[in-house]
Amino acid sequence: MKVPFEGRIAVALATATIAALGSVICASANAMTGSELRDKCIAGDRFLSGQTTEPEAAAAAIACSAYFIGVDQTAAFFAAGALAAGAPRDIRPFCVPPTSSVTPRQRAAIFVRYATANPVGWDAPAIVLVMGSMVEAYPCKRQ
Repeated sequence: MKVPFEGRIAVALATATIAALGSVICASANAMTGSELRDKCIAGDRFLSGQTTEPEAAAAAIACSAYFIGVDQTAAFFAAGALAAGAPRDIRPFCVPPTSSVTPRQRAAIFVRYATANPVGWDAPAIVLVMGSMVEAYPCKRQ
């Protein structure tokens, strides 16, 4: 039985609240690896596409999307700060076109493809593979 999108979102939000509280309580000093994020994004996509209703997959969908929202926000923050501090040019590591409507889920799919093709980075912090995937998909045109 396929669960309606609204139902999946409600389950995802409830699960996210529980997962967020659990992650605050159980946070460790270890960064998520590329393999761990890849697995979360794959499980999360299964939830978002209606292939599963497992609470763990709902939590994975939120974790994966939140990771990519954080990457976008962090890149924009540091780029704006560098320009404000007098950097001679835009230093963003990747450049998603401003008119683009690329969703975190689409960026996660780009990351999963890249990570799958680059297993040598699976044990590295996830950000290494994420940045590689975004730079490859959205290179900046430098002057």
